Order: sequence, then C-alpha cells, then structure tokens
Amino acid sequence: MNKEVLFAKTLEQVRKTAKEQGNCISEEQVKDAFAELDLSGEQLQMVFDYLLKHKIGIGQPMDPDEFLTDEEKDYLQEYLKKRKNDSPEESYTARLISRGINKVAQKVGEEAVELVIEAKDNNEILFLNEAADLMYHYLVLLIAKGYGLEEVIAVLRERHK
Repeated sequence: MNKEVLFAKTLEQVRKTAKEQGNCISEEQVKDAFAELDLSGEQLQMVFDYLLKHKIGIGQPMDPDEFLTDEEKDYLQEYLKKRKNDSPEESYTARLISRGINKVAQKVGEEAVELVIEAKDNNEILFLNEAADLMYHYLVLLIAKGYGLEEVIAVLRERHK
C-alpha cells in the first residue's frame, strides 16, 4: 500500500475513533496511529489542525464556543423561549409546558430511550432525528425549569477546572 493511501486510511480511522469517543482523541492516539508513516513534526501538526477544523478535540472535547456562532448556539433556545409564551392551541412547545414539568420530563425520558435504540443501528437519518428530538425536549425542560444552556455549560466548565 502506498503512503498516500495509508495516510488516508489512517486519517479516516483516527476520525472514526474520535467520533466514537465523543469527537475527541488524545495526542498520543494520533501519534500512535500515524507512527508507521513516520510523519515529521510539521506534518503531524497539519493532522492536528485538520482534526480541529473538523471539530475534533485533541485531548478534550472542543468547546462549542470554538466552532459555533452565538446565533447558532442561541437559535433553538431563543425560539423555544418565544414559543413557551404562545397559545397552547398554536404551539406544541407551549402545550407541552402547560401540561406540567412531569410531562416535559417524561418526554425527555422517552426521547432518550428512542435515541439509545437508534444508536444501536446504523441508520444515520433516524439517529440524527432522534438526537434532534431529544435536544429539543431537553431544551424545553430547561426552559420550563427556568434555566438555559448557559447554566449547564457553566457547570461543565466548573467541573473541568
């Protein structure tokens, strides 16, 4: 196998490993994966830069602030806050919240189970749809409790100090 093909296959394997680990891979794992190719320091740095560009954290998961705009981070949360105050007859979000915190929490649990079921299969479309459903209902739960993602992110940041 020529070096270019080996490099491409190795890079694909590194990306797959990182994806399995929550879009994170250690520097040591990357170096070990490419050891057979005997890359220079500059070439290895190019691999790290490539991984970061593709939202793969080196040593720790990437902070969403590093690759999401404020608009992207806030879009769904702000939309749901607005929908919370709409008429329950016109808004599923408002209707769900009006049914009480127990119903909202129940929906989060149902969606989590559905995501776990889809995670065991290889249907990317179904998996991503269930992930979207879980994220939506999770955000509704946060909003119904009077919180937002910023509070959750603050807790996670505090854990990593």
